[in-house]
Amino acid sequence: MTPRPHCTLRLALGQAEECPGPSCELWDGDHCVLEPVTPELGRSPALACHLLELRLALECAGEAAVRARTRSLFSQRLNEEQAAEA
Repeated sequence: MTPRPHCTLRLALGQAEECPGPSCELWDGDHCVLEPVTPELGRSPALACHLLELRLALECAGEAAVRARTRSLFSQRLNEEQAAEA
């Protein structure tokens, strides 16, 4: 398997991290939405840091939403099963 390229934001901050690809909040179809501004990110670590913080916040929000939806569906199914047994 071919390794993914490095994360655009992490590279701008001097860090090496494999690009998360489609699981990243900044991924669109088959590419990172930040590819066109890669040179600018390299010249502005503060902007790269801010965008990375936003990406991480979006990931956390997405995970929290998935967990909440899963809990809701579980509760709904459990209530339906309990009602059917009554």
